[in-house]
Amino acid sequence: MVLAIAVTSLFAVGCSEKSDEVKADGMIELNTWHFTSGVPNNLITVRHSDKNAIFECLADDGEFRWNNEYSQTVQIAPDDTVYWHPNNLDQGKEKTFVDIILTVDGNISGYAVIKIACRENGSWADADATVVKSVFIKAENISCQEVEQRIENLKK
Repeated sequence: MVLAIAVTSLFAVGCSEKSDEVKADGMIELNTWHFTSGVPNNLITVRHSDKNAIFECLADDGEFRWNNEYSQTVQIAPDDTVYWHPNNLDQGKEKTFVDIILTVDGNISGYAVIKIACRENGSWADADATVVKSVFIKAENISCQEVEQRIENLKK
């Protein structure tokens, strides 16, 4: 009995939010998530009250359409929208991720991970997107490596 309680307690602690993180509901909005040729869809909109905030977005696979160009990484401001496009994806994969790191005045202030998964037919043209996690970070001077490790842990 004591062992079961100890294991349950360890599991709960291991799965909880980091103590320096606060949920950031509304920071990431996903809209019109489907693919149509020639029409920008798969919208990712970022929100923050500080207009000096910068969101760096990285697509593991696929590309963002931003300012009429395609790129795997973009930096956007609050209330901006990028369009994810399934170009150049490994057709053997069933899911991919978008990483977003928020900085304000040069300090990392939050991050988010979006999971993009093929639906039953296995086509990227018919994929679903969900926000896996979206948080603000309370700690000052957190390293980029620490945030990248947290993001990678979410993808497992």
